[in-house]
Amino acid sequence: GAGEGIGLANVDERMRQVYGEEYGLTVETALGAGTKVNLRVPKYRSGVFPD
Repeated sequence: GAGEGIGLANVDERMRQVYGEEYGLTVETALGAGTKVNLRVPKYRSGVFPD
């Protein structure tokens, strides 16, 4: 639909802003094999606390 992929790009951008460039969202698609989505989040980062 319209705006396809904007939400995933937004999640990736926000994750990288908070945790750094080595973290975020990756999406891999292979024709006939499906789609793989990885969300990489650090176990702990100094100065970042859950709500």
